[in-house]
Amino acid sequence: MELNITQQTVPMNEVVFDSAVEQALECDIMLPDYCPDILRILKCDVTCAVASAQAVGERLVIEAMAAVAILYLGENNQMRCIDYKIPFTKTCELKSQPQNPMVDICCKIDYANCRAVSSRRLEVRGAATLKIRVTSCGEEKVVSDCTGMGVQLKKNILDVTECVAQASSPFTVKEELELGYGKPAIGCVISSRMFAVLTDYKVISGKIVTKGELHIQLLYYPAQEGEGDCQPELMEYSLPVSQIIDSANADDECVCNVQYQVTSCEVQPKPDMDGDNRILAITAEIAARANIHRREQMVLSADCYCTAYDCAFKNKGIAFLTLLNAVQDTHSYKETIQLPGNIQAVIYGWSRVTDQNVKVDQGQIVLTFQLESTLLVRDEEGTVQCVTNTAEITHHIPLNGAPCEQILFRPVLTPVSGGYSIVGSNQVELRSEILIQGCVYCMVHKNGICEIAVDETKEKPRDKSCALTIYYADQGESIWDIAKKYNTSIQSVIEENALESDILQQRKMLLIPML
Repeated sequence: MELNITQQTVPMNEVVFDSAVEQALECDIMLPDYCPDILRILKCDVTCAVASAQAVGERLVIEAMAAVAILYLGENNQMRCIDYKIPFTKTCELKSQPQNPMVDICCKIDYANCRAVSSRRLEVRGAATLKIRVTSCGEEKVVSDCTGMGVQLKKNILDVTECVAQASSPFTVKEELELGYGKPAIGCVISSRMFAVLTDYKVISGKIVTKGELHIQLLYYPAQEGEGDCQPELMEYSLPVSQIIDSANADDECVCNVQYQVTSCEVQPKPDMDGDNRILAITAEIAARANIHRREQMVLSADCYCTAYDCAFKNKGIAFLTLLNAVQDTHSYKETIQLPGNIQAVIYGWSRVTDQNVKVDQGQIVLTFQLESTLLVRDEEGTVQCVTNTAEITHHIPLNGAPCEQILFRPVLTPVSGGYSIVGSNQVELRSEILIQGCVYCMVHKNGICEIAVDETKEKPRDKSCALTIYYADQGESIWDIAKKYNTSIQSVIEENALESDILQQRKMLLIPML
């Protein structure tokens, strides 16, 4: 009798790098001629964005950018801002060359110190930490079925996730925006902030069509600032953006996690036809990124024996990912803080996430992160001060599925809205909404049969005088174990005893056919 073996290609995942690397951030900044001298530094804000990450052989090459924004007080107690960019490249050695790598990177600013060396020179020293995980998404062939020669397979049907691709498509948004009606012309820009939010996407054979919004906040002094009593003006814009991400293997059955990230931005005031700076030239570099998955079932054979001959098989360890959840969640934060005395008004405020940590507890993900909120306030004497509040926030995400031996989750956290209001004597209520995006994976390790060999020269002994034997089984026993013990087929035991499950629900007498 011929032995027919059927093999199936199954996804196999391996984490080839999971660690944190540090990057020093240093720069010396000379003020442009049009900027006034430095009287006092209010705030040194440093953010970090990854532009690209590419696996080259057994190395990961990361291109990133640290954006430095220094807010200071100049002459007439007016605020000014200096922007500076620190590009850097980081290379990590991987333990093996990944196949179809999936890279997750979280960039955190550890510290940033700024000092004025002179009235026109600034020195910045800081450090960033890149938390990096690289997962190899390869394939492995395993035995899914086998017929002939009395070979029996113990098959497990498992739900797995194929990591189809991790695709990225950077694009540039350039727009000229006009100031709102009644707003004074721009004298100088104090602060500009941008973030992009995905609003919709659609997978069309080989492409992901994305739509979103670019949000812009601009704080500026009017052109008549020389009068000495003008106050900053705030403008907010929302621009529709779209981009197509190419991925040859994507189709409408795929499950995707798509994100936008602003990697670089610039705002320049321009004169209109009357010569007044009422136009804003906006340039934003945005990365559209997608993790693309396909859910499927695979058959993994965990055990094997032959009813007629001696046989041997080889097992292989298979590690694979199961996508539990493509998280698209928000966390609303509200807190009342105490301000220094004699505060007359809040000028402007913003928030950013400075650190995060993930753990699993009682069937849910516990995400803890630090939210740093910054307020620019003015006291009764007209002096501008900077107030910073750091809050530790906990957000719970339920796990959709059975308990898992290893959870992989590295979310992207973006403050997408916020506000502040004075609620009492020197008290301000801070409000912020944080967008939480990312994929929750369960890493599963199983053994699967990859080879079967039957030795036809070693026939198993049979007692031909006995066609049936009686076995008294206990509750919870496996029919597979019983059939293997008596060297018979599992299907014949099930049919002979009209069983509906391969695990006995109660004690039972079984008739065991002797093949």
